[in-house]
Amino acid sequence: MLAAFLYLVPIKRGLLTDIIYLAWFIGIMVFKNGLTMPSFIILAILSGFMTGASALIGSHVVNKNHQKKAS
Repeated sequence: MLAAFLYLVPIKRGLLTDIIYLAWFIGIMVFKNGLTMPSFIILAILSGFMTGASALIGSHVVNKNHQKKAS
C-alpha cells in the first residue's frame, strides 16, 4: 500500500516503477528461503504483478488527489 502512495512523489513514472519493482523483488527474496533458479524466475514474475498492482492503486490515488485539487 505504501508503494502506491509513492506515485504522489514528483519522479519520472518509469524510474519510480523500476524502484518499486526492485523493492518488491528484494523484499520477496529476503523472506524466501532456499532460492533456486525456477523459484527465482517465479519471484521475478510475482514482483512484476505486485508492481503492477502498486501502479494501479497509485494511479487511482493520483487521480483522486488531482480531483481534490480541482474542486
